[in-house]
Amino acid sequence: MWHVHNEYGCHNARCYCDASAEAFRAWLCERYQSLDTLNDAWGTAFWSQRYSDWAQILPPRITSFLTNPAHELDFKRFSSDALVSLYRAERALLGPKPATTNLMAGAHWDMDCWSFAEAVDVVATDHYLIGEHPHEDLAFAADYARSLNGGRPWLLMEHSTSAVNWQGLNLAKDPGELRRNSLAHLARGADAIMFFQWRQSRAGAEKWHSAMLPHAGTDTKIWRETVALGAELKSLRDVSGSTVAADVAILLDHDSVWAQDHPAQPTDRLKPVEVIKEWHAALWRAGITCDIARPEHDLSGYRLVVAPSLYLVSDEGAANLESFVAAGGVALVGPYSGIVDPHDRVRLGGYPGAFRDLLGVSVEEFFPLAEPIALAGGGVGRIWSEQARLTTAKALDTYRDGRPAWTRNEWGGGTAPLPHHPARRPVPDHGQGLRGGGRHPCGAGPSGGRGRPPHPPRRPLLPVRHQPHRRGRRSREGGGTRRSGDGDPHLTPAERLSPLVPLPGGPPAPSEVLEVHR
Repeated sequence: MWHVHNEYGCHNARCYCDASAEAFRAWLCERYQSLDTLNDAWGTAFWSQRYSDWAQILPPRITSFLTNPAHELDFKRFSSDALVSLYRAERALLGPKPATTNLMAGAHWDMDCWSFAEAVDVVATDHYLIGEHPHEDLAFAADYARSLNGGRPWLLMEHSTSAVNWQGLNLAKDPGELRRNSLAHLARGADAIMFFQWRQSRAGAEKWHSAMLPHAGTDTKIWRETVALGAELKSLRDVSGSTVAADVAILLDHDSVWAQDHPAQPTDRLKPVEVIKEWHAALWRAGITCDIARPEHDLSGYRLVVAPSLYLVSDEGAANLESFVAAGGVALVGPYSGIVDPHDRVRLGGYPGAFRDLLGVSVEEFFPLAEPIALAGGGVGRIWSEQARLTTAKALDTYRDGRPAWTRNEWGGGTAPLPHHPARRPVPDHGQGLRGGGRHPCGAGPSGGRGRPPHPPRRPLLPVRHQPHRRGRRSREGGGTRRSGDGDPHLTPAERLSPLVPLPGGPPAPSEVLEVHR
């Protein structure tokens, strides 16, 4: 297995030089075929931006005010495609030998990891602890990497034995944390656990980045824990090749993230990546394993599909979610979703545009919040509210002035609830109604050019103690499954290692699942 390049797009994802401008124009010409089509897609009639010659088009360089959102979105797409093309060119030099590169899934958002996943032989990624809730971020990054690889085992190319050197405050890992983090990745599908770096360098820019062999030598916590981890991984070799079963999928689309990141939005407080990670973290705390999926992926194997922040969605993606719900699934859609098409043009007729019929509501105006607003049921909205009118949906909660704040709509054989305010904790920590396995094997999931192997039927399970260090396994002959209930970081190591027990009464019905979110 060859490791090609290193961390594509890290610190150099986009270039605005004349050579890049020429390549951008060629990319646009292939995409749109004619200037009339491009002008329509970009809405260039606004602000008299219409192009009459391809040579007039430049990368979205610094302007006196706002850039054209569609222009900027296409440049981000082009830049991501250019990185994938670079990988393919470098990889081609190796001939038939297997190859991959490290993606930094969930950390760097300047390239479309779904496209990169189609180009590598196996998905590999880096992960370093960062932020206020680093173990929540670890779980998200690992679930994302597994999903990029179509549910199959993936490779953790880099993480650290202790502190890094590039954050403002570089925290060392507590005793046992190296093991906890490594086995959490293993529990979420990694078949290789690797570190940067082997020997801590004596000089240079990364001399304070931890390593397997630290400056102080072998009589150290880091060395002893690294050696112990190696022995433990050897004892767990039987889980190699097994897969992780998930009944819930979170929808994530890079085009949508890029489009919503444009500064001309109703509020700068509704940040798509933060919202997606918060919703994933809420499910993580409830002990629920999630896949990450593109809106167009096969969703038929899931019981619940969550779209926390899907500002931009294609017609195919919207129809796919409708079909999932019509077939009996449950979809939970966050606010400010379904608003624009793939060219960042507003879907007219009332928000939420692409999901208006599915959700049974029509929103006429957004009301971003400067201060918290109370809900009749006792909840609080902190960032967002809407002036919504019910068409076929029912209100589960309202603002104090009577406007619907949380709605539920029946669609075919399933249900589509919609919160009209983003709760900071959208899935309560007491969400037992969502814990447990599915009624059937999850036989489909994120494809992205990669088929997801079928999982064997599972007994419904309830993690009475979250366990980042161990997994339930089936025999490899049966297509093994890993269980990854690595939730509450406040539990003691002994509590985290407690076994899983059957959930009395079997898995919850979809209507019971909805009650958890109310």
